[in-house]
Amino acid sequence: MKILESLDLSWNELSSSIPSSITHLMFLASLNLSSNHLFGVIPTGSQLQTLADPSIYSNNSGLCGFPLDVPCSNGPINMPALSRRGQDIESLSWYYSIMAGLIFGFWGWWGSVLLLPCWRVAIFGLIDHLLQKIAKRFSVSPS
Repeated sequence: MKILESLDLSWNELSSSIPSSITHLMFLASLNLSSNHLFGVIPTGSQLQTLADPSIYSNNSGLCGFPLDVPCSNGPINMPALSRRGQDIESLSWYYSIMAGLIFGFWGWWGSVLLLPCWRVAIFGLIDHLLQKIAKRFSVSPS
């Protein structure tokens, strides 16, 4: 991965800071991180210093530092509201997916057991058979 020459991650809805490990890409000649939700200080070091075009970071309102004209504050860097909103929507959709899975799983199981007599007989027969095997295994026989 260190010999990567071109990296275009524009328009990917990325919402985090730029990792400092990107400075280890020694052969990077082309970079485009525009139109995401990136925030924080743009890492400096080796190859990134040669990529001085500010347009590669455009439409990322939370970025600061070289080559942008936005100075970085010394305090903690807050995520932009848009990034937090995206994460809220993502976590909310995750909970909806879990709830939908639980509801469909629960009613898929109990609906089939309650509404389909052949399934009910088969499932309860299987449970009865397994309980008998367990009882035989743990039963104490006189020696």
